[in-house]
Amino acid sequence: MITQARLAATLDFQRPTSPRAKPRDVCCHCKRPVTLHEFTTPDGQRIQTAHCREHGDVVAVRSAIVNEV
Repeated sequence: MITQARLAATLDFQRPTSPRAKPRDVCCHCKRPVTLHEFTTPDGQRIQTAHCREHGDVVAVRSAIVNEV
């Protein structure tokens, strides 16, 4: 029991203190955040598109690297 508690305390101490950046939807060209738009077609299909301020309609990629400029 003491060994398990000591091991758990050691593992907690080694855990990184800084939180990781969460992946976001960004433009595939400039890595800036995109605005997501969702539409529903008359037959019930859901369509999601991504729009970049600089590049217009783009394919969004998930990335932890985001250029906020």
